[in-house]
Amino acid sequence: MTIVMAISVLSSLAIIRRILMATSVLKVAAKVIGEVQALIIFPIMPYTLLAIFYMFWFSAALHLFSSGQILQNDCKSDCCAYDLKSKKVMCDRCCGYSIHYTPHIAIAILFHLFGCYWATQFFIAFSATVIAGSVASYYWARNQTSKEIPFLPVFSSMKRLMRYNLGSVAIGSLIVSFIASVRYVLESIRRKLKGGDSTYETSWIGKVRSGSSGCCLGCINWTVRSVNRNAYIMVTWCLGYVVASLFFAVVEMSIDTIILSFCQDSEEHQGTAQYAPPLLMETLNEQNEVQRLTQGFS
Repeated sequence: MTIVMAISVLSSLAIIRRILMATSVLKVAAKVIGEVQALIIFPIMPYTLLAIFYMFWFSAALHLFSSGQILQNDCKSDCCAYDLKSKKVMCDRCCGYSIHYTPHIAIAILFHLFGCYWATQFFIAFSATVIAGSVASYYWARNQTSKEIPFLPVFSSMKRLMRYNLGSVAIGSLIVSFIASVRYVLESIRRKLKGGDSTYETSWIGKVRSGSSGCCLGCINWTVRSVNRNAYIMVTWCLGYVVASLFFAVVEMSIDTIILSFCQDSEEHQGTAQYAPPLLMETLNEQNEVQRLTQGFS
């Protein structure tokens, strides 16, 4: 136990500089949210729109799932089987009724399910972009009382989003939805193979194949989400807004916005940030620290 405590203390001392930097960024993000208080209540609007969309989506889903043809199964003696546990002849799997869908209805159901997930990701990205655009407007002003800050930062960010890069948000959410859907399908196939084949769990080949496939799918999903998240930030920075998340992710995305804005600011001004708040520059006042933070960005 003492060794673990000693390692923890040494690790904390080794990253003390990063802890101070994270604290400064968090303070700046909290100050931004305090100045632009509409950021706190803005996510209510996307959630409301998403709830209305779910009501229409559920109504359409009921219509699609009820569009199949109900057919009575042909009960024959050769389809029945004797159940050893209940000691009865079971014919449930072949008797009764079943719903049969035409290929067109089946495709429509799959597209409807995928569209629901895509729309959910789109609303989340929409809210994120509007919120982060307000944070970017605060950062890129010369000072916190500058006239460069819009009178209504949230409304101005929403206006820029609707006018310029709504398609970027749609494409980004489509990529995330597609990768997540593929991952879900492959994961379902893997679980079915794992449950149906007894050698799949016992053989080392099956374990390696199962573990490697799950790891690869997880890495792909994380990479796409991270790249897509940072791509939102850079695209929206060029046009005056960046990406964020709903409700509690406002602070998280504000931190990401401030860090990426600082990196871009330092990149454009030969390693010296011109727009960074004084509170942030007090921690990042060393040239080596700035270069270390921005070298991965360039």
